[in-house]
Amino acid sequence: MFQGRNLLIEVYTGSNYEAVGRLVSKSISLASQAIEVTDIDADDWRQLDDRGLGDKSMSISGGGPFFNNESTSEFLQDAVFSGALVNVRATIGSGRVIYGVFKVTSFSTTGEHISAAQFSISLESAGIIHTGSGQSSSFCPTPSPCTPSTPFSAVTGVTSQQANDVIWDGARFIIVGEGGLIWSSEDGQTISQIYNSGNGDNFTGIDYANGLYAISVLGASNGRIVTTTDFTTFNDITITGATWDNSSSVVGVRNIKYFPGVGFFAVGAVFSGVQRYPAIAFSADGVAFDTSYSRIVTDFAGEIYDIEWDGETIIAVGTIDDGAAENSETFRVYSTDGGQNWTFQILSSSIPSFHELRGIDYNCQTGTWIVAGEYSRLFRTTDWSTITELNLGGGAGHFRSLHYSDYYGRWLAGDVNGDIYYSVDDGLTFPNSHNLGSAALVVNGIADDQGMLPNRMYFVACDDETSSLNFCYYTECI
Repeated sequence: MFQGRNLLIEVYTGSNYEAVGRLVSKSISLASQAIEVTDIDADDWRQLDDRGLGDKSMSISGGGPFFNNESTSEFLQDAVFSGALVNVRATIGSGRVIYGVFKVTSFSTTGEHISAAQFSISLESAGIIHTGSGQSSSFCPTPSPCTPSTPFSAVTGVTSQQANDVIWDGARFIIVGEGGLIWSSEDGQTISQIYNSGNGDNFTGIDYANGLYAISVLGASNGRIVTTTDFTTFNDITITGATWDNSSSVVGVRNIKYFPGVGFFAVGAVFSGVQRYPAIAFSADGVAFDTSYSRIVTDFAGEIYDIEWDGETIIAVGTIDDGAAENSETFRVYSTDGGQNWTFQILSSSIPSFHELRGIDYNCQTGTWIVAGEYSRLFRTTDWSTITELNLGGGAGHFRSLHYSDYYGRWLAGDVNGDIYYSVDDGLTFPNSHNLGSAALVVNGIADDQGMLPNRMYFVACDDETSSLNFCYYTECI
């Protein structure tokens, strides 16, 4: 049984997750065994004792206050009648999430007013069950190995755009790009535009947590993040307190990530005098960003491109320079206290100084970190004292994206020549590669469906430099 906390139940109704209500009385079992959720720190976090739920059977039932949403009620009643499967998200405490595909075996409501309305529901899993919160997770699922099949196929629906990032939000892929455009794909094979800012914003990164999408904006007059819950109403947030660099619209807020129980971290560069400096801005809730973290490297000019964490340590990577390539340095900054304090470390003794570090990701099963750089290089470490260079040869170009699939146990990296490299041995080697069909495609983002689509899928978002090609690709995995 879940202890001491109500359980927020949400269902995906076709366009968004809709809140059903909170289970006060509840019974949850995994493979016929009760799940216990216990306090793990003063912030009232919750942790599943059985991590990596995978394809074990799960049942959730109970009752409590109903949010009196008529359309959601009708949706669930129809699901009971038809036997249709639905995407369900159950949020525990301050943001821990169980999510997956479920069959609704029963659903009913009583009472007519919000203050009196109650509901009861019974759910049975019908696929892989995940833990975490959106794409970022402090849980460590047991992978179900799944290797990309080739060739990748072009999505249908839209062509000739620049996509900069893609995530899986638990029910669909969300893709952001230049021109203030956002697209979605529920099946990974067809996409449709769901938003156009109309002001030419360059959306560079996106992450999702607890019903909120946060999107980083590049080349703005200051550091900006836009947030939304429904892609209809947006909140435009200016990160004040530091001038984020936008010279030639090439630097600014590069990316944004959410770490469960901590918050959102936006990375890029701030402008001071004639120099730009690596910067991170933090928000616990995606509403207000704490600028006291903004300029975290004060002695060197440069930029942060990506940030990741292992559940305890947050690590951001980038490049510093004085304008001369031979004097540039690769670096990381890391925090072990949720971003309150940061330690700066030059990596050039292990990672050559001329490699811009563009991506970082982490395998929670093995403790492996991989960093993607330019000049055909990936770098692997488990302790940051010994860093191994993986030379993919002259065929690979500058890497622009890196993704580790917690659910499929595979590393994928994308470059500026339309190439996808992947590893089946935890990044020890990357002998497998596939070209998307054109050297004019820059692979900016990679995501997977976290085991929730029937065909199990990887999705790639690209910059089409010719303005004539498809810009998103997918492949099923085997």
